[in-house]
Amino acid sequence: MAENAERLTELWWIRLPQAARRVAVRPVLVLVDGLFIAVWPRVAALLSPLALILGLLFGALHPGFGEVFSQSWPVLILAVLLGVFSGHLGALFLVGFAFGDFFLFHREWAFRGSLISNLFNIRVPLLIEYGLLAFMTTGIALATKSLLAQLRPPQSLPRQARILLAIAGHFGLTLLFVYLWMQVVPILIRPVFTWPGGSPPVDAMEILQQQGWPLLVIAGMASLGRMGLQQMVARNAAWSAKLDRREAQLNETTPLVPLTATVPLAARVALTSLWSTLMLAGMFEAWWDGLILLVVITILQLARARVLAPRALLPWARQIERIPLPLRLAIGILVTSFVARIALAPALAGTNSFRPILLLTVFALLVFYLLDPLRDEARPVRA
Repeated sequence: MAENAERLTELWWIRLPQAARRVAVRPVLVLVDGLFIAVWPRVAALLSPLALILGLLFGALHPGFGEVFSQSWPVLILAVLLGVFSGHLGALFLVGFAFGDFFLFHREWAFRGSLISNLFNIRVPLLIEYGLLAFMTTGIALATKSLLAQLRPPQSLPRQARILLAIAGHFGLTLLFVYLWMQVVPILIRPVFTWPGGSPPVDAMEILQQQGWPLLVIAGMASLGRMGLQQMVARNAAWSAKLDRREAQLNETTPLVPLTATVPLAARVALTSLWSTLMLAGMFEAWWDGLILLVVITILQLARARVLAPRALLPWARQIERIPLPLRLAIGILVTSFVARIALAPALAGTNSFRPILLLTVFALLVFYLLDPLRDEARPVRA
């Protein structure tokens, strides 16, 4: 029994990330997030397939909800719980849900008698839905961990104080990201309903907009549980040594150049810009809204890749990068919130249009670019 659990743990937590390494760096970072769970092979060997199967069942059957995940309390609870606790488990839940929903729940491949119409009006909006779910199940854990890694308290502080700061930081960042996710999903998920010619039902937005506080409680509990378990592993010599061995196993293979790294820069920028624009399509009222946003995002992507970055910006970049990234992001949120309060609220009061929100989004993109103009590629951090 123990040997089988060990082999299954190695399959899910070691071999799977190693295989993903051939494709891109980010999937590896996601699949090793929460590696501390692999210290207990029987638990790790059970949780990975369980997350995948649960996602598959909810995606294929849609028990108790209609079209989208935001209509389902169980899906939202699992997404928040797994996504905060472990990007690995969240990713498997996401893959299961997306496969079951895309191929098993949505079995019809013709819309208004046309395959092309089905692809554009049904399938592409589903990809938007999965992207929104992915931010919760895989993105928040990585973003929180990355930002915490850049906030290093002084070594002069007692060890216990540094641990408490890390726990408080993880808790606070987790709640912030989950709260922001709850605000944007009801708007950005609209294409699932509007592109086929309908309108979003109330229950697709109601949970997250009006009843979502239990999700914040669950996120906070998952954050504290994760940090508590990580501290238990760090304090136990045997568990800590086992985690070190797991990490050594991950690095056993010869370093590879990921497939995405071989894609020309122009193609990477184009694909990233297209995907980012698509994810924001819930705010578009006309095709040129999307075109304007695509142009803005493409220019910023090229600037961050140092293709279009003006030389005059380099001294600013050197100065602003002296400030820790989490503090810069906090500044960006405060600036954007202030502008939203003085400009967006009055604009929305007299219209049903999403265009003021779109304009605020463009403003926010520019602000966050100036606060982080020349960021390097993300580096792996301890799981």
